Amino acid sequence: MSSVLQSRAWSTTTGLIRKIQRLNRAGHDGGASLYVSGMEPGFAADQLVLVLTTLSRNIRSIRTQEIFLYDKYPVVETMRDAFGFGLGPGHTALVELPGVQAHTWSAPVRMVADALGVELDCIRETYEKRTTDKQLNVAMGVIEPGTVGAVRFETIGVVNGRDAIIIEHVNRMAADMAPDWPTADHPGTYRIIIEGDPDITVELKLGDAETYSDSDSGMTGTAMRIVNAIHAVCDARPGLVTSLDLPLTIPRHAMGFLFGSE
Repeated sequence: MSSVLQSRAWSTTTGLIRKIQRLNRAGHDGGASLYVSGMEPGFAADQLVLVLTTLSRNIRSIRTQEIFLYDKYPVVETMRDAFGFGLGPGHTALVELPGVQAHTWSAPVRMVADALGVELDCIRETYEKRTTDKQLNVAMGVIEPGTVGAVRFETIGVVNGRDAIIIEHVNRMAADMAPDWPTADHPGTYRIIIEGDPDITVELKLGDAETYSDSDSGMTGTAMRIVNAIHAVCDARPGLVTSLDLPLTIPRHAMGFLFGSE
């Protein structure tokens, strides 16, 4: 059996559902497996969330927050064109356009909903931005005063008319921007908040707070979600598979490498 692995999330909007169905059929016909994951979208918003729900008696809402300082992230197209950093407040970033967030983040929302046995009414989106009053010299370039220096957006799964499964991004180019938005004591924090019985809050922090760089720690975590899954995906059934279809993708020889053994 052959396998293909990618580090992004599939949207489940109507057009892509048809493409996913075609890929699933092609995998079955060709004896190939396709697995798509990453840090977030991926692990922090789906598998980790579902593991935490094994502690729950009942659940009112689930919120996954990405609270990241992106001053060291160098990819201009993502930071400027997609998120809107460094653009004027009147400019429309890609994630402001209807359906763009769902294209990337609806898959983990739906995966959690499906696993918990609830049906989504819809997926809705929010987007906010704040401008900086000072020049910011960051990895993507210079962000001038009066342009966007912080963004906050949500991809929300609605159940019975209530916001139930939420993926929220709070991303800044300077730590002191938008202090009224959610904050964290580490520049690369995922926070999972489950309201229910019991209430659960868990934080996943990547790298060292003093030397953190998303282009280092975040990219390593994203890549290893795929690398560590290779053996499991090769053994998986044909077609599209998720982390719920696989055993724990525990790294092989990770500690052996640390101690200089095979």
